[in-house]
Amino acid sequence: VPEIWRYDDDRGVGVFSGAGSGVDKLEVIFTSSVTKVPNGLFNTDRENGYDYAYVTNVTFNKSVKEIGSYAFQNCSGLESIDLPDGMTTMAARAFYNCVNLAEVGYPAGLTTVLDHYYNSSDRYSEGHSYYSSPFEGCSSLKEMEVPEGVSELPKYAFRYLSGLEEVVLPETMTKIGAYGFDSCSSLEKIWIDENVAEIGNNTFSNCSKLTIHGVEGSYAQEYAETNNIPFSTELMVYPTSSIYGVVQDENGNGIEGVHVTFYDLTWMESQDMLSTDENGEWNNEEV
Repeated sequence: VPEIWRYDDDRGVGVFSGAGSGVDKLEVIFTSSVTKVPNGLFNTDRENGYDYAYVTNVTFNKSVKEIGSYAFQNCSGLESIDLPDGMTTMAARAFYNCVNLAEVGYPAGLTTVLDHYYNSSDRYSEGHSYYSSPFEGCSSLKEMEVPEGVSELPKYAFRYLSGLEEVVLPETMTKIGAYGFDSCSSLEKIWIDENVAEIGNNTFSNCSKLTIHGVEGSYAQEYAETNNIPFSTELMVYPTSSIYGVVQDENGNGIEGVHVTFYDLTWMESQDMLSTDENGEWNNEEV
């Protein structure tokens, strides 16, 4: 059972200086009085007595709008994190080298990624190496799905995220910021919907394995062809719920062997077909 620690505004960096003895798991809760998680709050630095690898769970109140740089550096006990939709700002390297972090609930309200030195959005020229993803070094983070409702991906959102392999952007997305996926060296697939009309400078630089997936005739296809990136119309949006039913005669008896066809209204074409079983039942798990 994890020990629980509640953080509020009267607590500062260093509360757990040298802590760790007798604590195997720690759950951190940011209370409603917190609007910003300070820089380096749980920055694991074992040489100087700071070790927060035992932080296994973090809960953010919806009041939290910003996370500073290195706030959770090297917190190897973190495996998943759910960020509140009201969060607007994250600094580069906020979760730096959280090597076991594999699931991230992307904040729908995120608009700005700051540099990791001054925590500024304009201290350096665009493309400076101090601007990077809040998740840089999270080598277990292989997939990311940005939720519906997000219209713009901020600059540097996933820059230097070398373990990232697949990304699905929502239908509501219209703009991808500069350097958004720069140096994502493992990135193989990204779905860019037809509503995207702008992709910033160097968004996919150093992504040698990448194929852009999207709708034929879309801006995504034009961008891919202009920048010599392979393009595919293969879908990356997978079903998330079961579809099932039963076919019966007028007496309520199941009819075996009836063909059921799935028709995709988006692509205006038949997808898969299956047959009812001896009870007249069918479900898409058989597809």
